[in-house]
Amino acid sequence: MPTSKSESKLKPISLGIFAVALWAAIPAFVKVGSTLETLPFLLLLRFLIASLFFVALVPRIFSKLRQLPAHLYLALTICLGANFFFQGMAMLYLPVSWYLIIFCLNPLFALLFLGVPFSRKLILGIGLSIGGTLLFVNLNEVQTAYGWLPLVYVAIGMMTWVAYTLLVKRFQIVYTNIEVTALTQFSALIACALIWAATGFGVFQLSTQHTASVLALGALTPLAYFGFTSCLRALPKFGVVSQYLEPVFGIAIGVFFFSESLSAAQLLGSAMIVFGSVTIEN
Repeated sequence: MPTSKSESKLKPISLGIFAVALWAAIPAFVKVGSTLETLPFLLLLRFLIASLFFVALVPRIFSKLRQLPAHLYLALTICLGANFFFQGMAMLYLPVSWYLIIFCLNPLFALLFLGVPFSRKLILGIGLSIGGTLLFVNLNEVQTAYGWLPLVYVAIGMMTWVAYTLLVKRFQIVYTNIEVTALTQFSALIACALIWAATGFGVFQLSTQHTASVLALGALTPLAYFGFTSCLRALPKFGVVSQYLEPVFGIAIGVFFFSESLSAAQLLGSAMIVFGSVTIEN
């Protein structure tokens, strides 16, 4: 029997939502025990573990290297290194609210650079999602002075994620979703190794929290990238805009696992984001 249009969208949408749910959980692990000194070492361990899952794919990836220009691989490595390092730095200094404000521009830039036509439905969906995201912002956190440098860090993190999204579309011409995921982990490992070397090869004794955090990140990161990559290939608009769902999952994790409260503004914001995301792919 032929597959209906709605059925063909179900799998990539599910993978996209799965990826966003993992992205929402990852910052909690990143913050565990991270400091300015330990961040490069913890990033190295994170992607060393993540890369081990894809060792068997090395011959397949290596055989396709010449099908794309070398500068794309260099751009991918630089982009990932900058993304993880500067996002990690920003997490050390900024509250969640600043992330929400700056990163809500991420999908908008990504869609513009991808050349996606802005229909009325897409504009409505993005508008609802941005409005819903801003309802999660704690104005007390925003009004607190953190200096300009952490804001630069998070802005670099946002723009390098946009760049990564564009690069994924280029690599998908040659590589499968699992291969793009593997290539991402290998490139991130190389970038983090260079950052670790540039900061002095610091090695630190891991606490129980450190170990649990690194192992969780090493396992969750590839799954999140595979879900995002798969959704981006099949449904580029939803793959990009679904990232607005991250604060929805973040607050859900806080409510169900850490007994946090859900405000009326957050509930309304969640509804707006969900409705905005559904509008785009309805």
